[in-house]
Amino acid sequence: MKEKLISEIIAAELKYYSLFAEAERLEYGIRFTDQNIPDMFCHNFLWFDGPQEKLKKAYDEEQTYRKVMGQAMLQIELFDKSPSDITVKLPGAEISEQFVMSAPLEKVAAAGSKPEAFCRLAETDEDYMRGREIDIISFGPEYAGFAGRRFDRKLPVYRDSQSGINHLVCTSNEINVGNCDLFIYEKAANVEDFDILEEFQHQGYGTSVLAYAAEISVDKGAEYMFIIVDSDNSAVEMYRKNGFEYLCSSCIINLEL
Repeated sequence: MKEKLISEIIAAELKYYSLFAEAERLEYGIRFTDQNIPDMFCHNFLWFDGPQEKLKKAYDEEQTYRKVMGQAMLQIELFDKSPSDITVKLPGAEISEQFVMSAPLEKVAAAGSKPEAFCRLAETDEDYMRGREIDIISFGPEYAGFAGRRFDRKLPVYRDSQSGINHLVCTSNEINVGNCDLFIYEKAANVEDFDILEEFQHQGYGTSVLAYAAEISVDKGAEYMFIIVDSDNSAVEMYRKNGFEYLCSSCIINLEL
């Protein structure tokens, strides 16, 4: 059962990335490149699914490729792996861990929403503008320009009714609270880029967004929800309280070029 679920999530993840980036199959993985926004590393990375003995080769070749592309960082993802699984030496690499967490949609939806939380699928220009503003605030002044460009890059995909990606926004009394992307692929509902603005955290708004996303996902035929979060993110406990359980880890390898 666990292996089947992981396989379905991998298929959903690869489909999600392919909506934004060109995918090139290599001997040891899939290289994603989004020339529209080359400094967005989750659109420009290597999905490594080859044998461990080819990881060093992939690491070296990816450095060369990303430098030629003018990119400032290399990123490699190894799904269903943790940092302790990496047995080869990768000079200069920073290796981090993400948790892949999943939950039945009924359990997530059962948490309910705060009465003052107005969650909805973005359909109007105003809603998309709210989502963009939330992203910019979440990233902070130093990365505001990047946040705006990132949202603009994703906007055409949001507007494409065939993409499977919906942008959700949450407000309270017309004040921006938070947002996320909801990608539905076959049985899986994937919550990506989930942000609740700092002044609204720990007040039930995150639970409200997840519950609303779960209701939408049920209507669209999904059976479970998954989310991928940094292992040291304080939101892990919030996800657990909303019915999510640890499924596996994803190992992220970064190197500044």
